[in-house]
Amino acid sequence: MRIGKISSLLALSLAVGGIGIGAGPAFASPGPHAVAIQKVHVKIVNATTPAGSQGAFVGSSGVGSKILFTAHLGKKVVLTVDNQSFMDHNFVSPLLGANKMVTAGSTVTITFTPKKAGLIKWDCPAPCGDWVMSHMGYMEGYVKVLAK
Repeated sequence: MRIGKISSLLALSLAVGGIGIGAGPAFASPGPHAVAIQKVHVKIVNATTPAGSQGAFVGSSGVGSKILFTAHLGKKVVLTVDNQSFMDHNFVSPLLGANKMVTAGSTVTITFTPKKAGLIKWDCPAPCGDWVMSHMGYMEGYVKVLAK
């Protein structure tokens, strides 16, 4: 009789995932409130401009694109910025909570979670060259944050 109770408890425990292999919390799929992460990579390169070689941010749409990348409202973004240019730059966006120096030849990671949908402004306030500083998409632009 005692072995029967232990056997029944073991069977019940396996059925609800308390002891099973491949069952239970360690193997459960993420719930509806799991934090999704978006990984984004951008570069800063020495771009050819009418004023000569000057630094420029380059996202998935290429050099000079007004939208550096697209993100999603409430989804954590891990942004990697690889500075391949000859001078230091910054990535600053108060609405994204980002303000990071990217020294020449270095790579930095910036993490943020967009809290507002729409076009969110970013810029590099360091003097990077007259031409790139006066043309949208090179040292300033937008992160497009989608509501879904």
